[in-house]
Amino acid sequence: MDKRQQKNPVASSDNWYTPQWVIDALGPFDCDPCAAPADVRPFQIASTQWTEKDNGLTKDWHGVVWMNPPYSRVLLRQFCEKMAEHGNGIALLINRQDNVLWQEVIFPTAASMIFMRNRVCFIRLTAVLVSRSSVRALWHGGMSATAVCASLALRGSMLCLICEQTKIKRI
Repeated sequence: MDKRQQKNPVASSDNWYTPQWVIDALGPFDCDPCAAPADVRPFQIASTQWTEKDNGLTKDWHGVVWMNPPYSRVLLRQFCEKMAEHGNGIALLINRQDNVLWQEVIFPTAASMIFMRNRVCFIRLTAVLVSRSSVRALWHGGMSATAVCASLALRGSMLCLICEQTKIKRI
């Protein structure tokens, strides 16, 4: 890991909150297992929201799940495995198709993916918007999530993996 990131508390934080325009475009959601604490949560993402203190990994996920997971390596894999097991939802991920997590968990279980053209600016507790340069992929599990994402006006490329034929659609 880059030593500069280890020393930078902003870059190394797991607290990167989803901007409302993303949720407005993709929702509604039934469950958010990686929610911001209620006292700093900028808006409601799902009807059920679990914070770090609640430990969403220990809960029974239900319905359509929104997941902006913690990006530390161990937690990221655990949350992605749980999402793959649940099989119905959308996750905002770092676009790193070459790593083991993508090869072992994400590609084998994805219904579809959108590789977004533009960066996402996240909400920080300081109310400053910060861009994570490589966070540009939406991973979809289940046909309902794929149908929602296929109708979006996000710029990028959508890869449908459970269609009759694998397709890439420019959006």
